[in-house]
Amino acid sequence: MSDVLDRMIDSIGTPAELIPPEGPSPFIPGTKMQWAWDSTSLGWLKKCPRLYEYSMIRGYQGRKSFHLYFGIEFHQAMHDYELLKAEGLDHDKATCETIFRLLRRTYTWESESTTKNRETLVRSVIWYLEHYKEDAAKTIILANGKPAIELSFKVSTNIEINFLPPGGWQFAEKYYMVCGHLDRLAEFGDSPYVTDRKTTDKTVGSYYFENFNPDNQMSFYTAFAQIVYELPLKGVIIDAVQTAVGFTRPERGMTMRSPDQTSEWLHDLEYWLRMAEAFAKNEHWPMNDTACIGCRFREVCSKSPGVRDTYLASNFDVRHWNPLVER
Repeated sequence: MSDVLDRMIDSIGTPAELIPPEGPSPFIPGTKMQWAWDSTSLGWLKKCPRLYEYSMIRGYQGRKSFHLYFGIEFHQAMHDYELLKAEGLDHDKATCETIFRLLRRTYTWESESTTKNRETLVRSVIWYLEHYKEDAAKTIILANGKPAIELSFKVSTNIEINFLPPGGWQFAEKYYMVCGHLDRLAEFGDSPYVTDRKTTDKTVGSYYFENFNPDNQMSFYTAFAQIVYELPLKGVIIDAVQTAVGFTRPERGMTMRSPDQTSEWLHDLEYWLRMAEAFAKNEHWPMNDTACIGCRFREVCSKSPGVRDTYLASNFDVRHWNPLVER
């Protein structure tokens, strides 16, 4: 195992003992310097500092959409099914109970989408569960006897916070924390993997899975899940669920990470945190105008600086993302 990974493992405390369940602010009090990071906030920073400022610091998010709701409910259904199976229900009974709960939760949901609505959601859950009825990837059972599903972790790193707040240092934490949420840990071919489920209305092919290597989220999952759960993870199994008007198509792919790749990613993590410190110290997060394609803030950044705040307030909701909140 790499020296970087060894040093990080040596620095870790018990995740459950690090912070209270409700979680404090991910920012150092009185500053705009984040001390608790997850793959989402780190991904925003890596893509564009201005995207990070708008999304993480100022809390601007797109209007709540059917995409978000569909994904949340699909994941909740998978969680329900896994727990019911762990309780001893067979596939058919677990599926029926899962669908009953899903229908009850989504009773009032109305969607303008032809591909992501209540009907296609229920269909997608049923077809996915039937497709993986005899799944070769077996859910790992944790030491407490519970299935390794919907796992939230929070753990300290060995990367020291090198940011001096105004008025001196009065913050209790000395090291950066990383937080994460995993869909599932599973054993496949005698090796452990993180599994991640994604729903999409795009066609899924080999190119879809190739997009996840390199990928910040998948590297984050592999690096820290093996630290927290002490498993020699090979990478991430990705279950992509394509939804269309008349069908649902589950496809599975994998993205592997070698020990050297994980070591490199962890080494670069400190670099990015030092960059975040520099941005926060100067209270300036510059625009990366080479990464605007597909960005939800592209129209904002295309406008004159003097009118951007007005446009943000009129076209975006404020929902602050907190990595410390368990999902």
